[in-house]
Amino acid sequence: SKLYAEAGDNFFMLDTAKHAHLHETSAPEDVAKAYYDVLRQIQDALQICPRAVILVDELETLHPGVAAALIPVLKGNPVAGVSTKEAIYILTSDFGKEGASRGMSFDNIKSEIYRFSAKIYNDLTVANYVTILPFMALSRDDFYAISENKLRKLPCTMPQLQCVNWDENAVKVVAEAAWHGVREKNGREVDEKFDNLVNIDLALQLDALGIASLNPTPRVSALIKGDLAGMSVHVSLTVKPASKESLDEF
Repeated sequence: SKLYAEAGDNFFMLDTAKHAHLHETSAPEDVAKAYYDVLRQIQDALQICPRAVILVDELETLHPGVAAALIPVLKGNPVAGVSTKEAIYILTSDFGKEGASRGMSFDNIKSEIYRFSAKIYNDLTVANYVTILPFMALSRDDFYAISENKLRKLPCTMPQLQCVNWDENAVKVVAEAAWHGVREKNGREVDEKFDNLVNIDLALQLDALGIASLNPTPRVSALIKGDLAGMSVHVSLTVKPASKESLDEF
């Protein structure tokens, strides 16, 4: 299983992608092998942390015979003697198509999830052991909030930056570019537009400055401005030596 170190030793994401190639006509022995692999991954995670949070992403990619491995786990049955009752299991799906729930009401999404679950599990009793949390479509305001948050977190994603300032137009350009994208208003559209409009330019400028090779590392601040007319973002960097005086001024 894949451990997300930044989330601590209690968060795991099962590696189900390697079983996505299985389909209805796959050999039974291949399905059985994948079934037990999923159980083994869950067992490994629970042996590390009995109260683990285990994520199964894109559930629709799993063959029903492989997804069936989750049924005893969700019912709280032990796996190879390891208790499954204290862990939290998160199962996500977009029904095999991004934006599939767009335009649906909350109740319609829940109904679709139940139909989807019946197809995957072939065992509706599993519905008694799970809580359904439909994700409503992102709004335009959500895109603005995500865009601003990504700007705020730039010093975390690019440690060379000690200070980042931006104007309101920078947020607008990223948010509107993402909103009018092609991913059915999916949050990943914000990631893509932010990379194209901000991250790539920042990375190129930092690389050109050769910051990584300087010792001591200088202090770098970024000013990010948006051009609504051209739907573009301009990034400018300011570099100061890493002296005590400059640090006080920074």
